[in-house]
Amino acid sequence: MQTLPIDKLRIHLRKSLHHDHVVVSEYKLVAFISHMGTSSTVGHYVCHVLHDGRWVIFNDEKVALSENPPKDLGYLYLYERL
Repeated sequence: MQTLPIDKLRIHLRKSLHHDHVVVSEYKLVAFISHMGTSSTVGHYVCHVLHDGRWVIFNDEKVALSENPPKDLGYLYLYERL
């Protein structure tokens, strides 16, 4: 199984099946959803968003800085194309 870096992705894609032209795109992680709880059926999902270079956690109506967001435990990752 191949693992990819979480914070930055560099993806090489061919424009079409008939051409050898490769397009390189870079993406940076801007948000992800993680789970807090003992299992996927017990607990709570929260969203971590990169805002002005700092991670912020959205937990229902609570919003706070996230010093060490659990990037390796995300369920859904959102990237921005650079």
